[in-house]
Amino acid sequence: MVRLRIVLTPVFLLLLMSGLAAHTSALPATDDDRKHALELYDQNKFTEALPLLEKLAVEFPKDLVIQERLACSVFFTTNGIKDPELRKQQTLRARALLLHAKELGDNSNLLQILLDAIPLDGGDSSFSSDTKVEQVMRKAESAFESGDLSKALEGYAQALVLDPKLYEAALFGGDTLFKMKQYDKAGDWFARAIEIDPNRETAYRYWGDSLMAAGKMSEARGKFIDAVVAEPYTKKSNVGIEQWAERNKVRFTVPRIQSPNSVKPNDKGITLTLDSTALDRNDGSGAWMIADMSHMLWQSEKFKQEYPNEKEYRHSLKEESERLDLVAESLQQMIKDKKVKHLDPNLAILLKLKDSGLVEAYILISAADQGITQDYIPYRDQHRDKLRQYLDEIVVPKL
Repeated sequence: MVRLRIVLTPVFLLLLMSGLAAHTSALPATDDDRKHALELYDQNKFTEALPLLEKLAVEFPKDLVIQERLACSVFFTTNGIKDPELRKQQTLRARALLLHAKELGDNSNLLQILLDAIPLDGGDSSFSSDTKVEQVMRKAESAFESGDLSKALEGYAQALVLDPKLYEAALFGGDTLFKMKQYDKAGDWFARAIEIDPNRETAYRYWGDSLMAAGKMSEARGKFIDAVVAEPYTKKSNVGIEQWAERNKVRFTVPRIQSPNSVKPNDKGITLTLDSTALDRNDGSGAWMIADMSHMLWQSEKFKQEYPNEKEYRHSLKEESERLDLVAESLQQMIKDKKVKHLDPNLAILLKLKDSGLVEAYILISAADQGITQDYIPYRDQHRDKLRQYLDEIVVPKL
């Protein structure tokens, strides 16, 4: 079972509708059944909306809004199904409907997030190994999907009493209060979920949605940053901060600190190809030469020395941070020797990152590849403050 709930804020819905507008402009927007179905969906009454959406999906097979809402409603009602096999079947049906909408041209963020979240086999699990807790959560989910938010909240509260470490109970309780527009109380529940597990992004993101709905944009910004720090390599964790930026009409500043040279392995070993113009530009680009030679050394022998238990070379945080430190040190010497006339803007940012102790945070958040991502969790466990500082001071603009 996939335990995922997308908070459909007005901004998210606006982005969704704008993404589908080109495909729905000729459809009957005033049709009473269609209007009623979408109203029920927007009110989170997915159980009521489902039969109407089933009917409309047949009548209007090219209406991407209806097709997507049908897929989402099928998915959002799965958590309330008690029978595991039926729950799995419905999850698989939701995935098939999402894929159908994608084939028709739907490329919305919501669709992609759900597709990424649903296992190919519709994998199912329980909320709890405790039968009573599981039953309470299923009843609460059924109430939520039927639009009975007060009853749902009572269920989540009961589950949390029975199991104070059940993340979903705290998360879903906060989400229910969000739907009830009780934003401050929702924050208390999200804080409880974060206390249970600070390394899951969802409660931070939902809390940010709640703060944004309450008009507290600066506070929301902080929660969305925390969501990225918790899990930076998922689409979900970035949705909140992207919505926030869209809402506030701001753009991120993401450094791109890249060498003009090329280091590539080949049949004979490793080849360093230099940019012949780097030294002549007088912008500090020549500082990359020693660093790129270090990259060759890591690939040929140093990785084995530093990571004796790993069978194959991979790009690591340790290697890349050493490489950028060498660039910064070489650049500082070039500036001291007055060999730099017009400093490359990205190299200027590198010096700023080094002075602030944020080089590793930059690498992990903005320049990570498949190898480097393997070093994220150990770094986050020790330096969460640096990751947050990087996003706060460098990437995400303040209002």
